[in-house]
Amino acid sequence: MEFVDGMNDLEAVEYCIDMGIEEAKGLLETYKSADRFTNMKSVQALQKLLVTIHHDVELATNPKTNKPFSGKKRRHLVGDLRIERVKKEDGRESNSRKPTADDFILDEFIFSKLVKLNGGNRPLRNWVKEIELYNLYNVDKEEMKSLIENVHSEGIAFFNAVNVVNKFFDTIDKRNTSIVQSAINRLSKDNKIQSTIHYVFKGLDNDFINVSEELYEQVKSEVKELVEEMELNYNSYISQKINSQYKNVEYFECQKVVNKYLADNHKIQYFYKTIGIKILDKSLAREVSRSEMLEAYFNRLISLTLQKQKRKDYQDTRFVEKEFYRLNTFVLLDLIGIEVSQDIINEDKLTIKERSEQVYSNNSSYHVTAGDKIPNNAVLKFPIYQG
Repeated sequence: MEFVDGMNDLEAVEYCIDMGIEEAKGLLETYKSADRFTNMKSVQALQKLLVTIHHDVELATNPKTNKPFSGKKRRHLVGDLRIERVKKEDGRESNSRKPTADDFILDEFIFSKLVKLNGGNRPLRNWVKEIELYNLYNVDKEEMKSLIENVHSEGIAFFNAVNVVNKFFDTIDKRNTSIVQSAINRLSKDNKIQSTIHYVFKGLDNDFINVSEELYEQVKSEVKELVEEMELNYNSYISQKINSQYKNVEYFECQKVVNKYLADNHKIQYFYKTIGIKILDKSLAREVSRSEMLEAYFNRLISLTLQKQKRKDYQDTRFVEKEFYRLNTFVLLDLIGIEVSQDIINEDKLTIKERSEQVYSNNSSYHVTAGDKIPNNAVLKFPIYQG
């Protein structure tokens, strides 16, 4: 694929304007308001404009992280100029997903909880805790780890069971957040509740200050750029910060750098969002039993797991834990008492040795065969998937 030299955000916007794309003028105003793009929505909008005049549009990738550069290092790469400009792809209709029957059950359960709480104003994570969908507080991680090790005993020796269990916990955590956020959005649209986002800075004197969305996004963008300059993933940084069980030295040290940056440059300790919820009509609440909610919850989780395994990147045999994502998720769900397809589990188990050898053959730098043992002090460069 041939590309011309990459353009930074401002250069790409001004280029679009020079090429006669009127929509780019709005992006220029957005950029000038903070001297940068403060969120990926603007970047994605710019990419959609570029693809109307060029073939093969993409973002330059950092070879160290295999992810696009961000902030001032971001570069828009474009291929050959189109002979005739094409219409901008909106994509909103095709990207939207219609709620399922299970989604509606979860929405009703959450609305009933919000009514009992009489609304309020909390960070999203606190709403998730108050609503109490499902948690893994009482699950034995060591038992899960032993199960995964046993399942893959015929596979490659350097399979990391700890990563698999942590990924499962992370999946449940992210799923809870996604369900609550989606429910709040739909309940607001249905006029059952009124939701308002508040942007808050905590000052050095422990004072709380409401700020504009623009200022909040600007500071968030600065922190994201700072984290990525340390060659760390921003989403992982947020997860590490919130979930102490995932903390490691790199992210712990990163947090120190972020704290100093916020104190020195913005005179704050940290920043966060809250969601204010006002119940508009309590009479619309319908009692949903916990068993009914959990059935819907796991129906959706199983369905999403099946969909995820079909994705191209989850069939990439360079990453062991992605290759067996469905199997790992299903055996762990089975362990906690959720009914899953035993046929799928058994089918996936039968291919462990074959697929593990395929993983090995795709990574010829490895001198390890299925069944070999690796010393505890060995340094492995195999690309274990971190989620």
